[in-house]
Amino acid sequence: MSLTITPEWNNAGRQIPADFLGLSYETKMLLPTRAGQRFFRPDNTPLVSMFKSLGMRNLRIGGNSVDTPSVDVPSEADIDSLYAFAAAADVRVIYSVRMKAAVEPTDAARVAKYVMDHYADRTAAITVGNEPNMYFVDYAPYRNDYERFASAILAVAPNAIISGSSATPGKSPWTGELVRDVGGTPMLKLVTQHSYPGGNATKVTNAAHARRILLSPEIDAGYEAFYATFAPAAIEKHLPYRLEEANSFFHGGAPGVSNSFASALWALDYLYWWASHDAAGINFHTNNAIVADEQKIPGGYDTFWAGPNGFKVHPIGYGEKAFTLAAPGGRLVPVKIAGANGVNVVAYATLAADGTRYVTVINRESGEAGRAIAATTGMGDGASNAESLTLAAPNNDEAALTGVTLGGQMIGSAGNWNGRWTESTPDVLVMPTSCVVIRASSVQRR
Repeated sequence: MSLTITPEWNNAGRQIPADFLGLSYETKMLLPTRAGQRFFRPDNTPLVSMFKSLGMRNLRIGGNSVDTPSVDVPSEADIDSLYAFAAAADVRVIYSVRMKAAVEPTDAARVAKYVMDHYADRTAAITVGNEPNMYFVDYAPYRNDYERFASAILAVAPNAIISGSSATPGKSPWTGELVRDVGGTPMLKLVTQHSYPGGNATKVTNAAHARRILLSPEIDAGYEAFYATFAPAAIEKHLPYRLEEANSFFHGGAPGVSNSFASALWALDYLYWWASHDAAGINFHTNNAIVADEQKIPGGYDTFWAGPNGFKVHPIGYGEKAFTLAAPGGRLVPVKIAGANGVNVVAYATLAADGTRYVTVINRESGEAGRAIAATTGMGDGASNAESLTLAAPNNDEAALTGVTLGGQMIGSAGNWNGRWTESTPDVLVMPTSCVVIRASSVQRR
C-alpha cells in the first residue's frame, strides 16, 4: 500500500510547549518510607536520569491520595525534597492540595503559601482537590467550595496559578462549567481535566479486543466528543488547558493492554492529537511498581517500573520518548495524506526552531491482516540529509511486553538510550504496528 504525506511547511502553526510531556504521581509518593527515604529526592540519580532521558518536563502530584484522610498531608520537608528533585530533573510541578472533608481551607492555603513562597519558579499550578465529582454530588456545591478554597489560597499566595476542575472523564462538563463561571479570574488560570479514553480497566475481559480499541480510528471520534465538553470553553476564555492525569484505562491500567506495545503507538498518537488541539500538555498517571523477579512484568499503565537491576521502561515510555525526539518546542505543521484508502495510518509534522523538519508516521494496522505502508513524505524544498528511526516491537506484535526498540535500541535502567538515526530518503516503509520518524534539514549531521 502506497500513500503520500504532504506537510504544509510554509503554514506552521502553534509551538508545542517545552513541558508538554509529563508524569502524574499520587501525593502519597512524597511521603518517606519507614526507613526515612523519599522517592522524590535529588540524589535519586536513576530517577532523575529517567525523567531527563524520556523528556519529562512536568510533574503533577495529586491523585486520589491527595484527598484521602488516611494519607498524611506531606510535610514541608517532603515538599522540599520534591522540589529539590524537580530542580535536578528540570521539571515544573503541578501541586495538588486537599479539598475533600476540609471544613475550612486553612490547611490548603498554608501548603499553597509554603510552595509559592519557596518554589514559585518551579510551580506550574496549584490544583484544588482531585476528581471532586467523587465527593460532590452536584456541580454547584463544588463550585462554591472551589471558590472558597481558591480565595483562601490567593489571600496568602496571590501569585499562585490555580487550576481545576480535575474531574473524572465522565464529569468533564464540570470543567467546562467551571471555566464559564470563574475562568479568566485569578481563581482559575489553568484548566485541568482527567482522561482515560479506554475506560475502566476492570471491565476489560479481552486484551486483544482492548488493544484494537486503542489502535482503532474510532478512538479519534471519542477524543472529539470529549474535547467538546470543556476545551472550547477554555479556548474561548484564552486559558491553557492540560490533561494533568491521563492514561489508557483507569483503575491502574489493563494487563496485556496498558503495558503492551499497542500502548506505545496509542500514547504517541494521543500526544500529537491533543497537541494539535491546543492542549498545554499531558501528564501520564503512573506509579512506582516494584518487583523482586524481573521476569514478572507488572500489568499496569506505569511508564516504568523497578526491579533488582534498576528501572525497566514499559512500551508506553518508548512512545513518549519518540514524541520528545520530534515535538516539544517545535511548531505543528498541517499534514495531508493522499492514497490512504482506508489504511489505518496517521501522520504528524513539526518544524523545529533550527529549521529541522520532522514527520512521524504511525501505522496502526495490526494482526495478520495488517498492511505495510510505503510512504512518500514531502520534506519540502531545501531539505536534505534525511534520516529516520523506527519504533517497533518484535515481529510487529501489538501484544509484546518486552523487546521494544526505538532507533534499534532499548532504553536502559537509568534512561540511557543509544538509538540511532540512520541515513534515509523521504520514502520509507512503515511496517504494520510500528512507527517511523523522518527528519531532514539543510544541515549536515554527524
